Amino acid sequence: MLIDDRLSPKERKALEKKIEKQFPKSKDFNMNVKFEISKGVSFTKHFGSGSRVLPNLSEPDSYGTLGGFAQINSKDVVGLTSYHVITQDIEAYVKNGDTTIKLGKCTLVFVPGPESLADFALIKVDDELKEMCRKPLVDDEHEPKSATVYCGELDQICPAIVHKNGASTGITQGTIVQSLTYREILGKRETRSVLLVEDLEEEEFSKPGDSGSLVFQNSLSASQSSIEVLAILNGRYSERDETEESRYIVCSSMKFICENLEKKGKRLQFFEKDDSTGN
Repeated sequence: MLIDDRLSPKERKALEKKIEKQFPKSKDFNMNVKFEISKGVSFTKHFGSGSRVLPNLSEPDSYGTLGGFAQINSKDVVGLTSYHVITQDIEAYVKNGDTTIKLGKCTLVFVPGPESLADFALIKVDDELKEMCRKPLVDDEHEPKSATVYCGELDQICPAIVHKNGASTGITQGTIVQSLTYREILGKRETRSVLLVEDLEEEEFSKPGDSGSLVFQNSLSASQSSIEVLAILNGRYSERDETEESRYIVCSSMKFICENLEKKGKRLQFFEKDDSTGN
């Protein structure tokens, strides 16, 4: 049984005795309980990749997804989501168990327009909350993993299976669409900044509330020790006056986002699996 490593030796001993009293004693049944120090596993780290993020406490049903946490220039801890979820200079709130707390202010956005379809928001996490964040991202089995940004060409991995962890639908999977078909789907819109994901027949890749989710694939290495982040989810593609729901989901290329962040002097880096501080 894991014991919180922030307890003093006296507090820890008292807690162990209290726990031991909860187990029944019998001549026919004997249970041995072993206590281990948690070594950084904090029971207060309730929010991270896939948590709900809100711009307004008075509208709890109007939410998006916290894609996850990263660092800027190996210093600031930031949360990632979409611009249409959290806009510039707005305070972002996050679900923490049964409560909602202020995560920090949105300090930078990429707004979709004629030159780019990138839809991105960066939230600077308040200093007092850094220790409460689940900083490493998780894979499609909710296992913490180190993460990197995929910088290769999309057609080199098509039709790859990708995953996302959304606040509405949790872990789902879809397939990357060949870039040759982007013009057919998006028309005259700019395509360098986007990635299209298609629903699988048996499940929808996303629903409202999943905007801001990070789209990733499992590492192609034999060890499967990390994940590669390809994009951040914008939402389901729609055409004006169309009544039938599209099977395509528009996502902002993380490679494009990182390149444009670096032009602003900001280098984004995801946390390693074993990084529990990030300070």
